Amino acid sequence: MESLLREDTHQCRTWFCIPRSLSKSEVDMSLRLKLGALILFTLILLAGSAFSSFQNTRQLEDIASRHRYEQIMLSTSDKLALGKLVLQSDLPERTSTLNQLLNDIFLMQAAVDTSLQLETQSEIVNSLQEIQLDLPTITLLLKNFQGQLASGKELTQSDILQINQLDGFVSNVKNIAQSYEKYLKTEAQRVEQVTTIYTYLTIVIMLLIVGGLSLIIYFNILRPISVLTQSSEEITKGNYQHQTRIRSKDEFGQLGNAFNEMTSQLREFIGTLEQRVTDRTKDLATVAEVGTATATILETDRLLQAVVDLTKERFNLYHSHIYLLDESGENLVLASGAGEAGRQMVSERRSIPLDREQSLVARAARERKGVTVNDVTQAPDFLPNPLLPDTRSELAVPMIVGGRVIGVFDIQSDVVGRFTDSDVNIQTTLAAQVSTSIQNVRSFEQAKAQAELESLVNAIGQKIQRTASVDDTLQTAIREIGLALGASRVSANIAGRQDGGNGASQESVK
Repeated sequence: MESLLREDTHQCRTWFCIPRSLSKSEVDMSLRLKLGALILFTLILLAGSAFSSFQNTRQLEDIASRHRYEQIMLSTSDKLALGKLVLQSDLPERTSTLNQLLNDIFLMQAAVDTSLQLETQSEIVNSLQEIQLDLPTITLLLKNFQGQLASGKELTQSDILQINQLDGFVSNVKNIAQSYEKYLKTEAQRVEQVTTIYTYLTIVIMLLIVGGLSLIIYFNILRPISVLTQSSEEITKGNYQHQTRIRSKDEFGQLGNAFNEMTSQLREFIGTLEQRVTDRTKDLATVAEVGTATATILETDRLLQAVVDLTKERFNLYHSHIYLLDESGENLVLASGAGEAGRQMVSERRSIPLDREQSLVARAARERKGVTVNDVTQAPDFLPNPLLPDTRSELAVPMIVGGRVIGVFDIQSDVVGRFTDSDVNIQTTLAAQVSTSIQNVRSFEQAKAQAELESLVNAIGQKIQRTASVDDTLQTAIREIGLALGASRVSANIAGRQDGGNGASQESVK
């Protein structure tokens, strides 16, 4: 049984432990591809969100910068309005105020130029360009006043009237700055709204991604794992009819199909194993039957003939025969054969030299192990027999008793590939049993012959004791020995008789 399990386990390694893989055409979108696509989409979303956030941050920074420039323009207009009052007075601070105004005008010019570079709204651009055109005039006016004050001249009434030009410029700048500030606030609110929308949208999409990932994990990982776990538990319990039901055709689907194929092959394997166990049990029962049938046979020839006939019949073989090693230990002599062909070969006293190469029987005896040839037409050492023309496969096992080879048990089939390792084991067991029976029968025959000889000697001795003379003794001994040996004539010569002569006595035995 252990050898059968080892044999089937080896076959298991070769044909059911490696399930068939599904072809690419049978596989839907794989789990790795699903997860990869989801991760890629998440990365794209995060990248887009980061880019949008970066753009919105830049826009807010630009708005803040433009707001600072707008504040510079508004502050400069206020300083011009205050400076106008100082210039129209007689205060000694007029010169320093005038210098400060020129510096403020310079800063305002820079702020307007920078704002024009940043701004794209046409109305704002036109307003800023209007301020940009007025600034050189205001600068020239202030520089003229600076020159007059530097030369010690007092400002005339005409100069003071020219200073009133600042009122219109200041008013225009304030109006433009206020409109610009309102526009910038609107832009800032718009950017903040867009940022908020993008933020909420990103959160919603991320929640959807998390939900989708959860669904993918549940339907494509957790549930299939649960199904596979249940299937493995059922298979462990011995329920090989259980089917793993995974509808997806991703990696888990492939694994589920592999489980189904494995259980199918397990069912087939176990069915085959049970059949082989049944066959092995039947063979062992046949061996026991042969042993029982031959146990009461106490003659070697009858024993051997019964063994080969029963073996051929019970194992459904083409032929079986037994070779026994002769006393010289150099030849295997055919002792019995099944059927008419076997009896004819025995009558021909066929024998095979032990050292003959072209003989499976001799090879089994030399190697002391079973030899199988499942296609004799392809075996170089097969010895064909004209009386057995339909032989296609042959199995020869040595008959060993006490470590000594006494013969070879040879069986033949008319089917190619008939014999397996299991058959070798069965026939080896049968050969060992037959060898023991042969040894027992030989021992019985030797004991019987010895007993008969001792009985004969005892009977002759009793008859000799009843004789009255030497001649009668000789005559009785010669007669009884001749009868025991089956001789037709027996003679005896006796030297040194008491009468001084030599005598001879002989008797014909009828």
